[in-house]
Amino acid sequence: MTYRKIEGEGLFTRYTVAPRVTVRTLPEGDTHLQLEFPSEPARTGSGDRYRTTRVRFEHVYEYRWIVTDLVYYHTDPGAHAFSLIEIEDSELVARIVGHSKYRSLPEGQRLGGTVPESALRHLRIGFDHHGAYEVVCQDVRIDYGEGVALP
Repeated sequence: MTYRKIEGEGLFTRYTVAPRVTVRTLPEGDTHLQLEFPSEPARTGSGDRYRTTRVRFEHVYEYRWIVTDLVYYHTDPGAHAFSLIEIEDSELVARIVGHSKYRSLPEGQRLGGTVPESALRHLRIGFDHHGAYEVVCQDVRIDYGEGVALP
């Protein structure tokens, strides 16, 4: 099992305890999961602005959150960081493909023939004192914005 860190200045989660989580399901059936969190140290003044990072997982097939006190991984247990990582040769992706209702189709088409199996990505991101998110999706988008410190 191998993994790689997704590079980006705002992808370390050391400045936040818990992200803001949004799940959105579109009319055509696609599900997107977005995590937004501070990506620079908090300031002490009321109303101070700080940089936030938004990680949007698109075309999600499966996701889970595991609380810090119980963190365990069904698959790929050695892959963890307080950052966004991609698990390569993922056991979870292999399980999804190998147990789908289309598993009897030829290799490469076991997701119903509309999405190639190679399009699935297994991403994981951990937050200290909160937990870890595990996401299998087709794509991930990362952007930055500003948030306001709490009073």
